Amino acid sequence: MISCAKCGAQNPDNFTHCLECGAKLSAEPAENTSQLEKLGSQTPVPSVEIGRVECWKCQASIPGDSVFCPQCGAPQNPDTAEAGTGTAFMNQHTNEPTEDMPKVRLVVLEPTGREGLALNVMDGENLLGREEGSVLLQDECVSPLHCKLTWRDGALFCKDLDSLNGVYLKISGEVPIQDGALFRVGRQLLFYQHVSNFNQIEQSISDDGTKFAGSPAKNVWGKLIKVTANGGMGEHILLTKPQLSIGREVGDVTFPNDGFVSGSHARIAYTNNRASLADLGSSNGTYLKLNEETEIGDRELLLIGQKLLRVEYLNG
Repeated sequence: MISCAKCGAQNPDNFTHCLECGAKLSAEPAENTSQLEKLGSQTPVPSVEIGRVECWKCQASIPGDSVFCPQCGAPQNPDTAEAGTGTAFMNQHTNEPTEDMPKVRLVVLEPTGREGLALNVMDGENLLGREEGSVLLQDECVSPLHCKLTWRDGALFCKDLDSLNGVYLKISGEVPIQDGALFRVGRQLLFYQHVSNFNQIEQSISDDGTKFAGSPAKNVWGKLIKVTANGGMGEHILLTKPQLSIGREVGDVTFPNDGFVSGSHARIAYTNNRASLADLGSSNGTYLKLNEETEIGDRELLLIGQKLLRVEYLNG
């Protein structure tokens, strides 16, 4: 055990900062430490079963009753740690949030369903990327600088920074989609295109009024294009009915070999010259790519690269 030179509290040998007052610890006993205290520090201390929490500043796993982080010395939020008996620093956390406290936590949800790494988002602008920014997310499908997360006016906003794979938001209910929209259903990446923007072959255009005799395309209002793993355009699916369902086993558009697609997963519709997309209560959700800065609500889910993140607002 290491005795704190400032308050005299005993700390485990591997701690660098005092649990009671947060002062930096020295591996050598303090000069004014009594012989009795030195002997006492050698006496085994019975272990107590205490839960562990994550330090808000350095993300170290620490005992749940820590007043200060034993790794970085940061004072801990009283919501997750009981108040200590030692003298507190002037900047110790109170019940009132301070500017240097995180506003949002992004919790990585593992494929097994368990919670993984937690990433803090501070007040103002936060850049997220694989290599750059204050929020680092290690994933080969995350760009070096991927998106911007901004906390302002009590809400979180997300904007893609021209990343390769974009940022996707899990939809709730029915949402409008525009020409060129990209959305994910299971492992399928689908591209929506309105009929007015279909590519035409050069020979179909005439300046003398002659009508081109192509294949019948009655009631076509758009198409879905399956985007392949290398970014190429795969299968084209014409949209002719006012609404079409997407699923693994049931629907107008099916993906029988994708175990991440529910039997009846999503619906795409066209009403009053507007297209919309809805999730049908699928197990894994439907995710729409963000094309502009978008407000992200508490408990909503973001898909960045291959990482699924749950957004958690902090401090009310």
